[in-house]
Amino acid sequence: MRASRAGRALALATLAGCSCASQAQEHTRFGLNLGFAAGTGVEGSSASLGATLHAGAHFGFRPALLYSRVKYDPGDLFFVGDGGQLEPVGRQVTQEQMGGGLTVLYYLRRTAELSPYLFGGVSALRTEENDPGATVAGVVEPPQRELHTRKGVRAGFGVQYALKERLALFGELGVQHSFEKDYQATASFRSNLGLTFYLK
Repeated sequence: MRASRAGRALALATLAGCSCASQAQEHTRFGLNLGFAAGTGVEGSSASLGATLHAGAHFGFRPALLYSRVKYDPGDLFFVGDGGQLEPVGRQVTQEQMGGGLTVLYYLRRTAELSPYLFGGVSALRTEENDPGATVAGVVEPPQRELHTRKGVRAGFGVQYALKERLALFGELGVQHSFEKDYQATASFRSNLGLTFYLK
C-alpha cells in the first residue's frame, strides 16, 4: 500500500514538473523586431532594429538600435521683404541621430492572440546637425556643424497581436522626456509600430 501511494505521488510530481517546464518554455521566447516611431518632439520619426526577450509570464526586454535622419527649417533668419514685412529665410538643416535604447515590458496578460502591456524605457542618441548657412542682406551666416548627445526616458501602454505563431504586430503610445547638456528639456508624445519575428 505504501509503495503504491509513493508511486502515485511520484507520478503526480513528475506530471506537475513537466507541466511547469512546459509553461516556462512557452513564456520564454526570443525574437527580432523592426519598428518605426513618430512623435511631436525634437526626435521626430525614427526606425529601430532590435530584439525582444520574454522572461516569464509578465516581463519582457527589448534592446534596440535607433536611427533617424530629418531635414527642417529652423525659421530663425529673416529678411525685410518688398512690403517692409519680415519674411523667413528658407534653409534646410539636416539632423541625423544614431544610438540605442532599452525598453522593459510588463504584460498585463498574455494570450495566444492579444497581449496588452505597460512599458518604460531609456535611450541615448548621438545627434549631428548640419546647417548650410545663408546670406541675409549681405551678411553671411556661415555653415555650422553641431554634435551633442540627447538622452530620454519614456513610458506608456502597448498592445501585441499575434499574426501567426512566430510573427506578431505591436503598437505603442506613450510620453517621452528628452534632455541634453546646454539645451532645454522637452516632453513629447510618441507612438511606435513594429513587427516581431520569434525565433523560438
